[in-house]
This record gives sequence, C-alpha cells and structure tokens, in this order.
Amino acid sequence: MGRKWTLVERRAASEKAKARIAAQPVATAVAERPPEPEPSENEEALDSDNVLAQLAGLFQQASGQRSGRDKAITEALDVLGKLDPRKYPEIADNPAVQDFVEKVQAQRAQSSDVPPGTIMGTGLASFKKPWTKNDLLKGKDMPVEEARARGFMEWITYRPMHTTVVIWQGIKVHFMARRPIYTPKCFADVYEDSLAQQDFAERHAAWLFNTPGVQVDPAFFTTNAPRVKAMDQSKGEYYVPGGGEISLAPSPDLVAMGGGGSEEAA
Repeated sequence: MGRKWTLVERRAASEKAKARIAAQPVATAVAERPPEPEPSENEEALDSDNVLAQLAGLFQQASGQRSGRDKAITEALDVLGKLDPRKYPEIADNPAVQDFVEKVQAQRAQSSDVPPGTIMGTGLASFKKPWTKNDLLKGKDMPVEEARARGFMEWITYRPMHTTVVIWQGIKVHFMARRPIYTPKCFADVYEDSLAQQDFAERHAAWLFNTPGVQVDPAFFTTNAPRVKAMDQSKGEYYVPGGGEISLAPSPDLVAMGGGGSEEAA
C-alpha cells in the first residue's frame, strides 16, 4: 500500500488540478441571431394611396373596350397578388377592390376544372372557388367511400328534429321536422352545429344564474365558441355566474359554420 498523502499535499494537488481545468479552453454554444431576410419584391413597402391610384386606372381599362382589357385585368391581379391583406387592410377593405376580385376570380373559377374549395390567386387577389348545386349533385346516389375518394360531397339520409331552412354557402335546403331527407351531408352538419350551439347557450345561461347541477364547461371562459355573456360594467367582457341579464353572442369564427353556412328558422 502506498504512502498516504498529508493534508497539505492533498490541498496542493487540488489547487493544481483546478488551475489545469481553468487553463483549458471551454466550448460554449452561443445562439447567434440569424440574419434578417432580405425583403423580397413582393414584400416591399408600398404606399396604399399610390397602389389604389394605380388600381383605379387598371380597373377603368378593364371595364373599357376589349382591346387591352385582358392585359389590364392581369396586371391588376398581379398587383393585388403581391399585397398581404394584413399589411394593407385599407386596400383589402376597399369596395372597388373587393368587387373586382370577386367578379373576375368568380368568372375564372367557373371556367376552371379545379375542385370546389380551391384557393385561386394569392394575396389580395386570392379567391376560394365556391360550391354550387351542380357540385353537390355529383355525389348523389354514390357510395360514401367513393364520393370521398373522388372529392365529391357525400349524401346521407337524415332525420331533423325541427322544421327549418338550412343554408350552406348560399344554397338552401328545407328540413321538415321528423321527416327523413336525403341530403348532402354538409347541411346535416350545419344543422347539428346549430343544435350544439343552442345547447351550449342554454347550459351557459343556467350556469350564469347559478342553477344547481350545471357542469362548468371550459368554453364558458373563452371567445372561441358561442357563449352567453354576463352583462355588467365591462359590457359583457367577463363571464360571471349570477350576472343577471343574458346576451347571446356567437363567435365570429362560427357565424360561417360549416364552411359558410348558417341556419334560419323557417
């Protein structure tokens, strides 16, 4: 067995070890901030007034004689396609711009073979191809699996609880209470969503009035679902049990439920 180190020797060895460790280079991972991306041509800041003036000239040419009209339309769509709606809300909300995009893109969508729901264009020129009655009829009498595989709307037999008119993307279907109806599934989905909203509102109202036995739903405290607000000095911003008055306030996200549909009482 070797000689035992004295206390002084142990301390000296420890100091030497610390000195060696301190002298060694230490690799430290430093997170460097990535370079700012170069602004692309589509993202260059543009003056809204100048853009609107340019578009006004193109709109006028597009509504004029046949000669040069197609070119003006293409140039206007190109200008709008480079604009982000979030950065140019004053252009996005301009009625002339909205009418132009809707009219031109709707005509192009009608003559296009792309399926309904396809987003055509970019930026402020984007347009979602709507469903039509003819599109819905393509899936009629077709097995559900086949309709889904081919991108058609599936049809089902549904038995509603109420007599009502159900609207989906501007297309109306009349439901008769307790009478089975063979219909595109989208209308049944809209109706079911309506029933769910009504049930939610009734449960929330009961909770606001401290009705015993009502289970608290986390959605009572959010703005992502239809809700009943307690009316107070906050103008309904707080959800307080026992609040008294009731205000039905559907979420903006659900106003166009079912892909743009809504339900109206017959």
